[in-house]
Amino acid sequence: MSHFDDLAKEWDQNPLIVERTQKLYNAINKCGYVTRNSICLDYGCGTGLLSFYFQTLAEKIYLADSSKGMLSELESKIKKLEIKNMHPHFILNSKELKIFKDVNVIYCNMSLHHVEDVIGLIEVFFEILTPGGALIISDLLKEDGSFHSGQPDFKGHNGFDIEEIKKYLADSGFQFTKSFIYHAIKKTDECKEREYPLFLITGRK
Repeated sequence: MSHFDDLAKEWDQNPLIVERTQKLYNAINKCGYVTRNSICLDYGCGTGLLSFYFQTLAEKIYLADSSKGMLSELESKIKKLEIKNMHPHFILNSKELKIFKDVNVIYCNMSLHHVEDVIGLIEVFFEILTPGGALIISDLLKEDGSFHSGQPDFKGHNGFDIEEIKKYLADSGFQFTKSFIYHAIKKTDECKEREYPLFLITGRK
């Protein structure tokens, strides 16, 4: 995860990342999944931008990532703000997520397309969620591969079809609840602006 380690110190200063995180928070918040009784897992948390929106609402938030650089920035913010209910963890593979107990909300923001075994990860999400728990996935719609054109070492997925994710949810035992487009990332390549829509999809255990 050296790419994200390199970006970690500047991540929170990128206005485009901050904007899309706020739009995702607004989208999730309207769904009403995170409440004062929520024990959340932020998978692929980065510097924790999304979770800081929920920090004063949720009872507890576990934050998991495989980038030590991102986690270092997150831990510094938690220490500076003296936050007690956010708990970062360095996690290398999905099986390690089984250490988290009593989780009733999982959110996964722009992380799924970096995961090789997507169905395996969603199956672990189902296993660790409490009955009735919610899974919230935000990621890229299927694209032509140009989104990561500046990252020659990228080996993930070029986004997903919503129907594809719905099938993964159903195959893992989740009941699909809703999906919609909440934002689009704009990038300029060779003087041409392109848009990459972001979807949100949710399921219940």
